[in-house]
Amino acid sequence: MIDSVPSPSRWSVYGFFAALAFVSLASAGLALWPAGRIVGLAGLVLSAPILNAAVLQFTRTSAPARLIVLFGWLAFFGCACTLVVLLVLKAHSDGEKIQPGFYQPMIVGLLLAGLATLAGLWCFTLGGRSWAAARLPFDPQSFPQTFALATAVAGCGVCLAPLIVLGRPPMLDVGDAAKMDDLSGSTLVVALVVQFAWLIAIVVVAAGWPMHRSAGAVLDRLGVGPLSGRAILVSLAVTAGLVVGVPVFLFAQRWLWTKLNWPTTDEDAFARMLDFARTWYAPLVMGASAGLAEELFVRGLLQPRLGILLPNLLFAALHAFQYHWDGVVGVFAIGYVCALVRRRYNTTASILVHGLYDIVVMYIFAFTRS
Repeated sequence: MIDSVPSPSRWSVYGFFAALAFVSLASAGLALWPAGRIVGLAGLVLSAPILNAAVLQFTRTSAPARLIVLFGWLAFFGCACTLVVLLVLKAHSDGEKIQPGFYQPMIVGLLLAGLATLAGLWCFTLGGRSWAAARLPFDPQSFPQTFALATAVAGCGVCLAPLIVLGRPPMLDVGDAAKMDDLSGSTLVVALVVQFAWLIAIVVVAAGWPMHRSAGAVLDRLGVGPLSGRAILVSLAVTAGLVVGVPVFLFAQRWLWTKLNWPTTDEDAFARMLDFARTWYAPLVMGASAGLAEELFVRGLLQPRLGILLPNLLFAALHAFQYHWDGVVGVFAIGYVCALVRRRYNTTASILVHGLYDIVVMYIFAFTRS
């Protein structure tokens, strides 16, 4: 059931898209300025998904809008497949030329990403929707829910493809190669916050604002609301349990991985990638924004329609760019705890747990590792 708002006027719709166009153009202008390039590019790249989310609101009544959204979805995952290829090439480059032996992993990576995209495309079919409806709290007649299902399925495969092909997290290679010497720490922090802010905007628009839900109804749809005193105490206790328990889990996991001779995340490379976050404000800003944006997206937007497992798989897969399989499993375990907190209370509680955990862990990581 949709908590509808009165049909927006033509001018309010025009104003919404005009504001989106203005922000996109401003991001493009910022991208041309050397000091703001990474921030501008982040805003410019994420303008396309929010535009698609906005058009998604018209798909309840418009068949042409569905075709536009489907085309945008295909374009997005086409770009994602291209990114997989670029990451493979980057991993086989010494900075000046591409080393031999890149053809096979590039082809396999493109094949895996392409198959994941086809799996997502299958979700748009009657068979895919019926299969999902039999297993998930999912309405097969809802195009927005179908869009979410297809995005989650394809996203899992595409995000895992580079790790599968390269045998190591691609961002650690990129971070090591680039060393980010030409960018200040504050610039990188702002760029990450901009990405999370755009993700929040995408979530809010995808949830139906402003065409089909009021701001209050969107918050209800996303499970954002007040917490009781008991819920706050439980959330704080869960956070403390994660801060204490996750290192024990990771230590046992690393011991098992080593015994089985499985590769683990390179902690030194990971630390170098996060060198820019060794300030008093970066862990606070990045942890809070990551907890808010990721929980709104995974636990607020997706979990009520797709259940716990699939959104949490996507949540873990999104971290496969900087973690090896040991880290991906750890992220999945943490995400599962957040999912249970969201199911027991609401998304506000899971935001509290996720955000506080990230802040504490990032402060520990920033000031205890050399």
